[in-house]
Amino acid sequence: MADVFISYSRKDKDFVQVLHQALIESQYETWVDWEGIPLTADWWEEIKAGIDAADTFVFVISPDSIASKVCGEEVDYAVAGQKRLMPIVRRDGFDMAQVRPALGRHNWLFFREADDFKAAFQSLITALNTDLDHVKAHTRLLVRAREWEQKSQLSDLLLRGRDLEAAEDWLTQGKQPYPSDLHRRYISSSRKAETQRQQQERRRLRTFLAAVTGLAGVAIALALFALAQRREAVAQRDLAYQQAKIAFSRQLAVEAQDPSQRQLARLQKMQQIGDETIIALGLAALSTEKVSMVEALQPQLVVLSGSEQFMAVLTGAGAGNADTADLPTLLVWNLSTQAVVLTAQPDLPIVDVDFSPDDQILTATTQTGELRLWRVDSQAYELIATIPGQGGALLDSAFSPSGRYLVTAADNGIAQLWDITQLETLTTSQSVEPMATLRHQGPVNTVALSQDEAHIVTGSQDQLLRVWSMQGQPLLCIDHDQPVRLVGFDAEQRYLGSVSSSSLVRIWHWDELIQDSTHSQSTEPQC
Repeated sequence: MADVFISYSRKDKDFVQVLHQALIESQYETWVDWEGIPLTADWWEEIKAGIDAADTFVFVISPDSIASKVCGEEVDYAVAGQKRLMPIVRRDGFDMAQVRPALGRHNWLFFREADDFKAAFQSLITALNTDLDHVKAHTRLLVRAREWEQKSQLSDLLLRGRDLEAAEDWLTQGKQPYPSDLHRRYISSSRKAETQRQQQERRRLRTFLAAVTGLAGVAIALALFALAQRREAVAQRDLAYQQAKIAFSRQLAVEAQDPSQRQLARLQKMQQIGDETIIALGLAALSTEKVSMVEALQPQLVVLSGSEQFMAVLTGAGAGNADTADLPTLLVWNLSTQAVVLTAQPDLPIVDVDFSPDDQILTATTQTGELRLWRVDSQAYELIATIPGQGGALLDSAFSPSGRYLVTAADNGIAQLWDITQLETLTTSQSVEPMATLRHQGPVNTVALSQDEAHIVTGSQDQLLRVWSMQGQPLLCIDHDQPVRLVGFDAEQRYLGSVSSSSLVRIWHWDELIQDSTHSQSTEPQC
């Protein structure tokens, strides 16, 4: 990448050489076409690449450059990319009517023969150094966005993680040069892809945790069985020692029959599983029949209801008017009848969908944090409620086992509990407040409701796992040492499990946790 791209007429070449040398001596890298790029098919592509990769577009104004078709095209391309323009006047005598409007909107620096070159050059350096970090970010993101656009918007070229967060912060700075439309499309597409990736990761972890909690229950049961066996063996050994006075030989015989050492070895193996285990699991693919239904739709997301009677598919970009052409379409099938029971292309991009345990309610979260709910009516899903976003994108949601309650988690550190029976009675002119609002210091990545619908569990990027009452009272706080990615209960609510960002699984006895929390209900628990 260069600091400066210089656009000029060949008749001003001597002056541009002097300017170029002065910039080089001041430690600025310049892009200058000295001899003229051969007029081949790649000529204009090289010019555009040079403009994109430069932080500042310097245009040398003279009668010849103003009249030049090529110079005009270079200015137009720089303006389209919202590059920082810096017009400098070398020779007067040009027609102001021919000057590109974008050049006229900027302050000009005068480098005419009668002007003081050193003073004008110092003004140029000062201008080049103004908001330099912002300008360099503009250039870096534009180059990446151009590559993404030229390579058919390849998802591998999108921004992720901290790069995406930094780009979003840059987008809101409101400084010149302003972001171009390409900048905005590139960053918006990156956020959409990142949100979808996080949703898919949470679904993978949710399946992972369900399997882990089941395996942990089996492991604990085996450990308890082994412990009981060992205790029985120890009792037999003690009895053998008490009979030693009768016959030493009998004692040896009993010890030879004693299985305690074998049981001890087995118990130790069980203890290696313990409360913290890393278990890798694969995800089962859809059946061949279901794959055939969705493969032609280029699905972004496929979700089966708990009963597997319904299947929701978030397709690729939909067709329609220009405002909605890039938005995915949500389709829901009744698998028993093969009928489509919902077709929706909302005005906002959907990032995740979920079914209630009884399949009656379908929820969808959008990129803006808005929550939408549909209910089955006459074998079709009808929209019943739309809840506006609360200032943060939704990262997770979970139904209670009865389907009455829904808890949502957002990246602004807030989780909210909703009563579905209240949402079902809403009209378009009404609003509803959540039953409880729960707060973390970082994004809430994951939420779960206990089987008895008496407690809420939240896991956050702030590395804390918290247990709350249904009224929003904090009951328990556990420092997880790492961001918490997923929480969940086993089917019988014996265990609470969590997964950290390193896929470390932790399993707790739920009853013991709740008993511990009762001792600290008078004050907010501290981690």
